[in-house]
Amino acid sequence: MKILQLHSDFIEYEPIQKEIPQAEEAEEKKYRLDDVLVLLTCVEKGDNESVGRKAIEEIKSFLENIKANKILIYPFAHLSGDLAKPLDALKVIKEMEAHAKSLKIETYRAPFGWNKKLSISVKGHPLAEQSRIFVAGKTASKVEEKIEEDEGEMEKLLIILPNGKCVERSELKKEHKNIEMAIKSELKEITEKSIEKPPHVDLMRKLEIADYEDVSDIGNIRFYPNGALLVELLGKLGLKMATEDLNAMVVKTPYLVNPEHKSVAIMMGKFPERLYEVLPGKNEKGREFRLRPACDYGVWSMFKDATISYRNLPFGLYEHDIIWRCEQSGEVLGLYRVRNATMPDLHEMDADLKQAFERFKLHIEKFALALYHYIEIKPTVIVLNCKKDFFDEHIKFFESLAKDLKIPIIVKLFKVMKTYKVAWIDVLAFDNLGRPMELVTVQLDTVSAEWWDIKYVDKDGKEKRPVILHTGFGIERAIAALLENAHSESKGDRLPTLPVWLSPEQIRLIPVLDEHVKKCKEIAEKLEKEKIRVGIDDRNLTVSKKVFEAKRDWVPYIIVIGNKEMKSKKLPVVFRKESSVKKEFRKDLTLEKIIEELKEKTSGMPFVPSYTPREISKRVIFVPWGAKSI
Repeated sequence: MKILQLHSDFIEYEPIQKEIPQAEEAEEKKYRLDDVLVLLTCVEKGDNESVGRKAIEEIKSFLENIKANKILIYPFAHLSGDLAKPLDALKVIKEMEAHAKSLKIETYRAPFGWNKKLSISVKGHPLAEQSRIFVAGKTASKVEEKIEEDEGEMEKLLIILPNGKCVERSELKKEHKNIEMAIKSELKEITEKSIEKPPHVDLMRKLEIADYEDVSDIGNIRFYPNGALLVELLGKLGLKMATEDLNAMVVKTPYLVNPEHKSVAIMMGKFPERLYEVLPGKNEKGREFRLRPACDYGVWSMFKDATISYRNLPFGLYEHDIIWRCEQSGEVLGLYRVRNATMPDLHEMDADLKQAFERFKLHIEKFALALYHYIEIKPTVIVLNCKKDFFDEHIKFFESLAKDLKIPIIVKLFKVMKTYKVAWIDVLAFDNLGRPMELVTVQLDTVSAEWWDIKYVDKDGKEKRPVILHTGFGIERAIAALLENAHSESKGDRLPTLPVWLSPEQIRLIPVLDEHVKKCKEIAEKLEKEKIRVGIDDRNLTVSKKVFEAKRDWVPYIIVIGNKEMKSKKLPVVFRKESSVKKEFRKDLTLEKIIEELKEKTSGMPFVPSYTPREISKRVIFVPWGAKSI
């Protein structure tokens, strides 16, 4: 069964003529209903009375959310090409009518089997239009979301330059080419596909970071040990920024979300996502859940249940965990767009807009821009999506924000914001191939506290609604950006590199002969005590082959140990970042200086030990080099 659900100011319909022999008897006159939920209902093959009853039960829950109690069941065969037989369809529709009345819903039904003249006025709120599917044998509906990448039609575009001046696009000068490029990306005048195939799709396999997983749904990624280490390190980075820099508390919330919960229903309606359904076991018939599309639901529930004083604010909760979004299969691409994503996610309650603005700026500095700094990618612009009247009222804040942060802001203004966000920023960077990279967002939310009944007690003893900030980034997308940026940096004779703190193996020791392995192990143990990830290539291969493979694995520091090095206090270190395709950059350093060099490059950054054996001979090959790319 398919239902197009329209919350309407009014509907007028008039039966004109019968379309099928099984049409009901009806009076040929004009009918009008005001302030009514219209259910354009299409009964399909296989639908039965239980499907109709379940549909009405979910619609009753929806009516409670929008504080309404009037429906019109309007037979509408145009939603499917797989229709039930007329008499079967009529039986289901009549059962829907009877069940709705039994639930005390004010119920009307348009005649079945007629061609009707129709006029309707649909309300303008975000929940007014919804499409639903109900399937026989399942226990609840699936909302067919309207997939929207933005807030609808943009009214205006402005640019706030780093000097705080607000200008039109036509006023940009030649030196603003990066801003112009970012605008083209935002307005879809250029796309990633128009540039070239994303190289990270091959690189994530060649470096044994990640791959598609055949035993799961498309867009669910397997991570090899190198990739699992990157995920862990980036998660620890998110934890550092959220807890150490922004004073949040760490929580864990459930993956399953009950779509019948009042606040969840409001959120899923007003902020549509591509949802995964979960059907429990046989003993749990009548229940159905969704895999969470974001960490919001459990965190908001915690906010609601907590006893919070103005003295506690700002008060943040941080969760680093998995979210699910059933992206369209044609849009799933490597690590850029996945269906199962890992997200460091921070939600913060602020007392009022004044405090929220102060914290909004701090979240951009200490989380959004800091992320780019830590992964060594230079941000180009901040993109601000904002409700026009909100921007006009607070333009001075946004102008000072660009000036203080010393980064241009592209402002996209909308008349209506269809989700909870009244303003939010994305940080945009470009690699050397001109490919856009958006990794992190900070969102300012003025309405979720009302939807979830979240309150705090102010200094006057009264309960008040907070403003909520949402800040987070996608780890998979960040890894993709790291690989893309490294690939673009390698154009010419430069070598692709990862930041040292993120390199799965930071130093590789290469013994010339078997008798040099013991010395390598002694050095490795000293390095590991200093929290440095080390590999020893103890295989029976030529030195040149070992060096070649170390370079292929993007190891940032390579040290060959032979007879000379056994006697010398200094070791020959090849620095990948400073080398080129044509020439190695090498320095002879003591072990103490090597450790000092590594400590300087990784100072203040998260660390985890290697996820693979130290000896290369003990490692498993997950993806043979040169294997066919996906």
